[in-house]
Amino acid sequence: MYVTTFQSRANKHAVSIPISRPRSSKSNTDKAKKEENTRLDLAHSLTYLRGTSRTVMAGLFKRVYDWLLRLFWATEMDITMIGLQNAGKTSLLRVLAGGEFTLDSIPTVGFNMKRVQKGHVTLKCWDLGGQPRFRSMWERYCRGVNAIVFIVDSADTDALPVAKDELHLLLEKPVLEGIPLLVLGNKSDLRDHLSTDELIDALDLKAISHREVSCYGISAKEETNLDAVLQWLVARASK
Repeated sequence: MYVTTFQSRANKHAVSIPISRPRSSKSNTDKAKKEENTRLDLAHSLTYLRGTSRTVMAGLFKRVYDWLLRLFWATEMDITMIGLQNAGKTSLLRVLAGGEFTLDSIPTVGFNMKRVQKGHVTLKCWDLGGQPRFRSMWERYCRGVNAIVFIVDSADTDALPVAKDELHLLLEKPVLEGIPLLVLGNKSDLRDHLSTDELIDALDLKAISHREVSCYGISAKEETNLDAVLQWLVARASK
């Protein structure tokens, strides 16, 4: 911008009027480049905002979906885990709940409870002591549960006769009739463990009636077959 001065014939006063200086072609090119860069920056910003918006909305949708799932479809089921001492009940429950296996587990005194999450199902698992003085409480904690899990040491054949007697004595209680039973032969990683068929015979499981009975060989230490155990339990949540 520059200023030119001229005199009016009428009043002979000098009047200053600003007049625009013609822009050079270089200035026009620079301006075009600047406008193009601004446009690109704006486009990139809008793209970023759209991506961020999608991420935020996806996260928000997932939180709402999870909340609705817990509110309307979430299920909590009660599971009682019993068996003689040293069968590995506490170690198994710890692994199912996402913890690590430990050889030096302290025997359960009375009972222990942990929650295991599997999809929309929460398994509320009661781990009862297996020593003789605690076996009388098994019946009380088995009443009204979704499933009874009986765990044995599949490598300790000397303990199986006692385990069989305790199991059949418990299942004779009328209040427990109809509750599904899952028998787990733990410690299948040991060389002298019994097979599933041998466990069925040793525990006389075919003689049990008026309920669903299943038997799996597992290893809490090696986490063998634990997915099948969880699937079996979750399938009983709606029954």
